[in-house]
Amino acid sequence: EAGVSAQTVSRVINNKKDVSATTRQRIQNIIERVGYHPNRVAQGLRARQSGALGVVTLNADHPIPILAMEAKASALDYTLTFYSIRPDDPLDFVSKFNMIRAQMTDGIVIITPHSFISYKMLLEYSNHIPLVLVNSHADANVPSVIYDQAHGTREIMKHLFAMGHRDICEISGYVDTRIETEIRHQTFVEMM
Repeated sequence: EAGVSAQTVSRVINNKKDVSATTRQRIQNIIERVGYHPNRVAQGLRARQSGALGVVTLNADHPIPILAMEAKASALDYTLTFYSIRPDDPLDFVSKFNMIRAQMTDGIVIITPHSFISYKMLLEYSNHIPLVLVNSHADANVPSVIYDQAHGTREIMKHLFAMGHRDICEISGYVDTRIETEIRHQTFVEMM
């Protein structure tokens, strides 16, 4: 209908140069009229990139900045798929990572991994998919974004002590499965 080659249409769809403004506009008008959308799976197979990132959380109740993550991923032309691992089920970890690998995911963000997840497990199950840990101390060789839980807890305790408080109660999450909770708890016990 546009009277051009498939290669010219491809150049327009992929926003490449070497297409006149008139031809580009004619092709874009046809694309809009017929409601064409590129097939991301086909593009991913050709480019060996899916444009998909897997986000693995401890469980669905974990407070993560989903909207901010989606906005940043979208700005970089990525989509996010969220996976929630049950805290008491190592087999669930294996199952979710098998799904991630099967979906040709480009990268994995793991938020607050369980204490049972080791660096060796991450390497084995990620199948060399690039990954970054958030709020974890699994291994110094794993790219990580880490909050300094011990420092934060010490600062809070110093502040409470400076105000004269001595009877302080600790309220925490699951100490046996969440690494950051364990660190806060140990620091609290040391400070008391």
